[in-house]
Amino acid sequence: MNVCQALKFKGLIFLWLVNIKVLVVSLVLLYIPNDFELILKSFGNETLLFHSASGDTLLLGPTAIPLVTRLKDGPLEQEALFEYVADKLNFEVDEDFLNHMEEVLSGLMKRDIVAAQ
Repeated sequence: MNVCQALKFKGLIFLWLVNIKVLVVSLVLLYIPNDFELILKSFGNETLLFHSASGDTLLLGPTAIPLVTRLKDGPLEQEALFEYVADKLNFEVDEDFLNHMEEVLSGLMKRDIVAAQ
């Protein structure tokens, strides 16, 4: 095998690995663990979430509310979850929205409110 063939072969393996990574990421389900209770309470335009395992009370932003309420109904893939939130709030799914939702999801996962399987 010459250098050109080796580079082409490595490139194919890289593309194959990237495609597998994309496939694996798309199969990850997000869910709310069952070992604690989440209590949502709205007061006008504000919604509080009580996390029974930690004892923390969090003020949820407008995009976090439908995300959490949907996951309380059962697991869902990230892409479908973000589309659900956008549809619920009449938002366009663009790069800014997806970046924002990644931040929201990351914050909820750091607080052990949302998990991935």
